[in-house]
Parts: sequence; C-alpha cells; structure tokens
Amino acid sequence: MMNITGRIGRLTTQGVIGAAAFAVVVCACFYTFLSADASGRRPLVILVRHGDAPGSGEPEGFTLGKCSTQRNLSDKGRKQAGEVGDRLRAAGLDVTKVMASELCRTQQTAALMRLGPVESSAAFDDLADFKQRADELLSSERSIIAAWRGPGALLIVTHGSNIKALTGLHVQPGAVLMAKFSDEQLVAKLFSSNE
Repeated sequence: MMNITGRIGRLTTQGVIGAAAFAVVVCACFYTFLSADASGRRPLVILVRHGDAPGSGEPEGFTLGKCSTQRNLSDKGRKQAGEVGDRLRAAGLDVTKVMASELCRTQQTAALMRLGPVESSAAFDDLADFKQRADELLSSERSIIAAWRGPGALLIVTHGSNIKALTGLHVQPGAVLMAKFSDEQLVAKLFSSNE
C-alpha cells in the first residue's frame, strides 16, 4: 500500500486527474483501515510531517515563538503544505481539529494547509530538539491521540522524529499518515509523501 499511495501522492501535483485518483485511493484505504478496528470507536487521527525546512535541528539559542531564531519553511515547504491541504480536502476528510508543535515550521505548515484554526501544543515539539523531555512529550502525544473521539479527524502537524517514535516509520517532509489505536498500539498507514 505504501508504494501505491506514494506514487499517487507524487501524481497529484500533475493536475486534477491526479487529485481525483488520490481522493479515490485515500477514501478506499481510509475505510479499509478503519474497518480493521472491530470496535469502530476510534475516530481518525492524521499525522503530517511539516514541509521542507532546510537544515536539521534548531539553531543555537533559538526561542519558541520567535520565528527569526528558528528553521522555517522553504518555498518548497510552503508549496508542500498547500498541496497537502488540497489533497485532504479533495479526499473529503472532515478535519475538525488541527494541532501543531510550538515550532514555527509546523505552525507555518498547519496554517498553509488551510484546514482550520491551529492549536499550538508543546506535546508535539521536536523530540530531536527536546531530548531531555522526550519521554514526557511522547507520553503526552500518545495520550492526546488515544483520547481523540471526534467528531471528525484530528490533524497533527509534527516532526519526523516524533512520527518515527510514535509509528516506527521514517517519513519525508510533507508526508501524511492515517493513525489509530488498535490493541493499545498506535498503528499508522502512509497515504501520501512528497518524495
């Protein structure tokens, strides 16, 4: 499934036919993914890695809330964010809550997706930059995801290190995953990637 959705994710930039194909595949995979949970009580959580932001880690002495001291989205990252929002709207997913880490690149990604007001959450701050708090942050992330009951989907814009710790998957900037808890484990499927 990852290869199919990855290819469709790249095709969506080629026009309306790609967007329609993406929407059909995402909807079909989405319902298959949900039906695997016999309880049917876990509304959807969408994990998004922020768009392209050159470099790695935060500069020495960065300040939360002050974007001039942090890594920010490149032009490519801003474009990725808009495309991810377009794809999710085309798929007809009902996003009712949007959360992002406190870091500017996730806040920028979430805003450019245009899926609703963005709630800042320290729980989703970059595990790689806040290593001393990694266990606490990961526990908070899992609690927020496990507690989500909807209505609709919770969309979380976070970082590659967080997504890897939560799901075991290494994803590229702009990647979209659908996640749910099954037998007390977070399981996720990659539905699109901007590779």
